[in-house]
Amino acid sequence: MYKRFFDLRERPFKLVPNPAYLFLSKGHEEALAHLSYALTEGDGFVAIIGEVGTGKTLLCRTFLDSLGDDVEAAYVFNPRLDGRELLRAINGELGVDATGATTQELIDGLNRFLIDQHQAGRRVLVLIDEAQNLSAEVLEQLRLLSNLETRDAKLVQIILVGQPELAELLDSHALRQLAQRITLSCYLAPLSRDESDRYIAHRLAVASQGRSVPFMRSALRALHRFSGGVPRRINIACDRALLAAYVAGSRRVTGRIARQAVAEVAEGGHARPRPAWTIAARAGAVAAVAVAAAVGVARYPGVPWPRAPHTATVGEPRAETVPPAGPAAVGPVAAEAGLSPPASVPAGAEAAPGAAESLGGSPAGAAAVAGAEAAPGAAESLGGSPAGVAAVAGVEAAPSAADPRPPLGTILGATTPRASRVAALRVLLAAWGESATAPTGFNSKADDGDYFRDAAAAAHLELRRVDADLALLTHLDLPVVLEFRLEDNPRPRYLTMVRVDGELLTLTTGLGGDGAGEVVVSPEALNWYWTGSAYLAWRDFLGIGTTVPLGGGAEAVRKVKQLLAAAGLPVANPIAEYDDFTRTLVEQIQASHGLEPDGVVGALTKVCLYNASPGLRIPHLCARAEATR
Repeated sequence: MYKRFFDLRERPFKLVPNPAYLFLSKGHEEALAHLSYALTEGDGFVAIIGEVGTGKTLLCRTFLDSLGDDVEAAYVFNPRLDGRELLRAINGELGVDATGATTQELIDGLNRFLIDQHQAGRRVLVLIDEAQNLSAEVLEQLRLLSNLETRDAKLVQIILVGQPELAELLDSHALRQLAQRITLSCYLAPLSRDESDRYIAHRLAVASQGRSVPFMRSALRALHRFSGGVPRRINIACDRALLAAYVAGSRRVTGRIARQAVAEVAEGGHARPRPAWTIAARAGAVAAVAVAAAVGVARYPGVPWPRAPHTATVGEPRAETVPPAGPAAVGPVAAEAGLSPPASVPAGAEAAPGAAESLGGSPAGAAAVAGAEAAPGAAESLGGSPAGVAAVAGVEAAPSAADPRPPLGTILGATTPRASRVAALRVLLAAWGESATAPTGFNSKADDGDYFRDAAAAAHLELRRVDADLALLTHLDLPVVLEFRLEDNPRPRYLTMVRVDGELLTLTTGLGGDGAGEVVVSPEALNWYWTGSAYLAWRDFLGIGTTVPLGGGAEAVRKVKQLLAAAGLPVANPIAEYDDFTRTLVEQIQASHGLEPDGVVGALTKVCLYNASPGLRIPHLCARAEATR
């Protein structure tokens, strides 16, 4: 309907796995590299795990299309089959006789084919998509199939691609022999905010015959927040947004049009939008925080934790009570990590002297930040309340021309992109008690993500880029570097969020001390310039290192159980096995913190587990009222 209007060859966001539209995100590149490496090295089993709609099928077909003539491949899709039916499907794909009456006859025919191919110098690959639909019995049959080998090589390589339920199957005790044979595994994550924007531009460019269809930045932000970076959800929402723009006669997709499209898709049941920071969300927070405060009370099977929506549990501010000094104040996790009794670590610790020079090189530059004024009309634009207007600490605002934008833009405009990242990271490291001079050796890095990650690593911190909303960042409850963009400059700038007090957010430029350079804004003011991306630093106190249970072995599982026990949860089985009960406890922790309850212990889940463990020196956004947890 809208193709001619936008001068498109075809609809760019159709829900079909067309390799012409493949967009290689970082995760997709890693998955393809895993597949290519496994094929080259002759590894027996490979697992690719990804959520619904993350592009697994498109990845499979792209990989199969890239195979050379020396590879024979069988592709089995959505295999709701028993063991014999699966063997028939594999044999049929490879051109082997599939009429055998018994399982043994089918295996014998396949074995003869595999030996012939091996002698001819050809490799044989079996790729099973949607493998989470396989039963444990059929997966065990595949393990036995992998026993077809010579003295020095596997005769067949098997790639399992599926949803997280596949990881649960492979983690079961019954399939431990199969799990041990998986030499490579990869988790396909949703797209980041930047990848989401580039994904949309890529699909439009492939389908375009001439002029491009501009998606405004506000539209891209709305689409990413709705989709969570899942390509299928992006496709559904973008297709509806193009239709809405066509109906409105608009040659571009604006934020209003995108929000309208997202609302229509949500009402149609395709997916649920992720609302912004709302009063309703805050109303639901009280109950969620009450439950989170009860982490120190043992929970038992059959007593579920609340599984609140992703944005419906904004943490209420909590006044911090520092435990008394002495051995009794140090929890078991802190003791293993080698920490002394916790000292007060303010989230807003100031940067080292010299930060003013890094933000502009002159006193005038610093004064421009410290003296940023609130424009007339800003209060009205933020809800009519003076508390909603950004205010820079210690400086009275001067009159200025009317401007509907919050004065946060003045602060962002007073520095350069590179200087802002240096100052923001200094504040972040200082919050963790690290040297404020640590980032200076990494200034030559052009990519901001590389800069933040490498500089944090030098300070013995992990760092994760998060594309989220304020509700999730509040749940994670750590100081965080936020990415901003000005309307007239695409280069990002950075400020560190160091405090959350009700609906007031404290950001800092890293200039000076005693509150100088701090700016207090409402969520509405923040969203004028915030891209939705953030850099979260955290410390892996126990050195878990890997994603559990996808890697790391028994030692990583033991440490996860130790954290669950430190959080007051009843870890019934101390054996280093990631059993169903342990997964349920992890899912409860995830749901209570606004994370997707998938039972996989990745970076953000570790943050939540460490936050729930007493005795660790962790800076927080929100003050904490409880002496013990």
